[in-house]
Amino acid sequence: MRIVRNGLLAGVAALAPTLALANGFALFEHGSRAVGMGGAFGAVADDPSAGYFNPAGLAFLDGTQAMAGFFLITESSTFTGDNPYPGAGYSVDMESQIFYPPHFHLTGHFSDSVSWGLSLTTPFGLGTWWPDDYAGKYITKRVDLKLFNLNPNLAFKLSDRVALAVGFDAFFSSVDLTRSIGAVNPYTQQVAEVGQVHLYTPFESGYGYNAALLAKLGGGFSLGAQYRSRVKVEYSGNASFVQFPTGYDDFDAIVAGLLPFDSNPAGLTEVTFPAELRFGLAWQSETWTFAADAVRWVGTASTSCRSRCPTTRCCRRCARRTTRTRRPTASASRSAGRRRRSSSAIWSIRPRSRPSRSRRCCPTPTASATASASRTSSRRACASTRPTFTCRSTSARPRGSTPRASTAPTTPRLTCSG
Repeated sequence: MRIVRNGLLAGVAALAPTLALANGFALFEHGSRAVGMGGAFGAVADDPSAGYFNPAGLAFLDGTQAMAGFFLITESSTFTGDNPYPGAGYSVDMESQIFYPPHFHLTGHFSDSVSWGLSLTTPFGLGTWWPDDYAGKYITKRVDLKLFNLNPNLAFKLSDRVALAVGFDAFFSSVDLTRSIGAVNPYTQQVAEVGQVHLYTPFESGYGYNAALLAKLGGGFSLGAQYRSRVKVEYSGNASFVQFPTGYDDFDAIVAGLLPFDSNPAGLTEVTFPAELRFGLAWQSETWTFAADAVRWVGTASTSCRSRCPTTRCCRRCARRTTRTRRPTASASRSAGRRRRSSSAIWSIRPRSRPSRSRRCCPTPTASATASASRTSSRRACASTRPTFTCRSTSARPRGSTPRASTAPTTPRLTCSG
């Protein structure tokens, strides 16, 4: 069973289904021989599936070759609860599913030293499906991730022992997400399942590249290396909301007025699939092959989300120029036991470069900025974020205390509001 980790939001940001995505959704079933060798194929790469495991091996293949097939994958998982929630003794099984990721590889030669390859693989995919009584249904109930990679490659045979390859990765992906919506019932003072939200996105695209090396060292030894870049796919779709009656008419009426059950709000989200770095070492004789591969994911899969806004392109430019980190304020980082004037954490927005150009971005009506250097730099950071902000500077100091000359200077904090 592949473990699900990170969250993906879509549709309405606060109510959208979540896609748990990380390296646990990576697939390596792209060729029967490579799978039979446990995926240790980066330094062997002697059949058309080299288009995925090490495209430099295409330079050493003969003639025109093709490979196609699919794998049947089943998964099972049992969730066991613990105190305080959902409690010891709770147990639920995931619904059984069957997945069949396909693969296709075609190779040929332009000349004795230049070869080509075209591969269609599914480097990420699968899904999860939990029953209606699953304790985590407010996080996720069903996830289905589909992804196809169309990967053309060129391999250059530098000598009889060394070859290099470069390629282009075109990802085509869609997501199908479902989760329940919970709200506290004022009559029972317990969380009630008031509805369900479902999001389906059409296939969207993202692009990357790959490069590979294969060296035959002599004595039956070979060395392979490959790098596949990160690929970001931006999804857009519509969420549909379904209301579940709770048996309390007035409570159901309030919920119906708060959630968009009568509409399909649009949303945007993006997934950055991690880069892959592969090293392989193999020794081959006429009857035996020993191979080992080391695969490292350069950065785990990450997600970000936002509701659709009229200035989407501006939002994206602003997101690239700003760094948003959540950290404790100066007052919250001091010793416990005192009352503080500010909340425990705020958003810090810091322009990366050319702050004046980011004034067109960040369509949110309010924001907060924290500066650790001086009041002047704080005002500059606020002004670069949105020119209509009014700013005031306060110092994080324990309530009821009076400033003294011997007290260490406090960190000025600038609060910006539209």
